[in-house]
Amino acid sequence: MTTQTKRLPVSIRRARMNELALLRHLHISYLWCIGMKGSALDQVDAYVRTLPGIDAELIRNGTYCIAECDGVVVGAGGWSAAPDVIRATAADDRSPERGVAFIRAAFAVELGIAGQGLEREMIEQAESAAADAGYVIAEAHVPDGCANIYRALGYREVRSLTLTTARGDVVTVAVMRRAISTALAAVA
Repeated sequence: MTTQTKRLPVSIRRARMNELALLRHLHISYLWCIGMKGSALDQVDAYVRTLPGIDAELIRNGTYCIAECDGVVVGAGGWSAAPDVIRATAADDRSPERGVAFIRAAFAVELGIAGQGLEREMIEQAESAAADAGYVIAEAHVPDGCANIYRALGYREVRSLTLTTARGDVVTVAVMRRAISTALAAVA
């Protein structure tokens, strides 16, 4: 007989500028321990340095939120228009265009909460806000360890990016997309 653990209650709010360093640290911790578990440190570093994560602009724009449980940050996620670095990184002409929201650094760090739907909730919250702003497609660039969360939400892989570390190791990143305006209308 298996018992299902009930997830602790969380509240979601907009991130504050004084939390930026903490959020960056938690995102790297998530990648190291969960999203890219088993990867070398320089592979995690290549991912973080190459692809946009959490930055001050997201917080200033109010498009990055955190999840708290009893006053402790346990997850986060947000969105933006596709940054220039993503357009420059794409190897072909399928780079993000107008109408594409880039889902940024959605994660859960508390092991008692990770895997219980918080990552999904943070992604859906970011998608909903992007759809409200007029975006119709969500795109995420995710390491292999995170791809299943996005697949479960209906994302499909449209291509992959290859990042090379300083030592010459390769990190493969899945570029995943889904229509959000139709998907969110079906939920409403």
